[in-house]
Amino acid sequence: MTDPRSVTALTGVSAGALREFAEIVLEVRDGFRDNVKLFTERAGELAADPIRAALCRGQAIAYQEAAEHIGEAVAIASGQWRTRPG
Repeated sequence: MTDPRSVTALTGVSAGALREFAEIVLEVRDGFRDNVKLFTERAGELAADPIRAALCRGQAIAYQEAAEHIGEAVAIASGQWRTRPG
């Protein structure tokens, strides 16, 4: 019997489809990284308006966190994540 924890929505999908899916996910991650740069620049441009600048910095932080989580998820799903013993 199959362990239910090993069954995912992508179980049984071809290797080509998995590669395409991974490429799309990584494109999204890269788009989030681009947004970090954009919102960081906007925060600098809005220095005279501290509230809007703070909102832009918050957006940049959120996009950075999301990009990191996506990168970690891809590493774990692909088996490239190496955990430390202990």
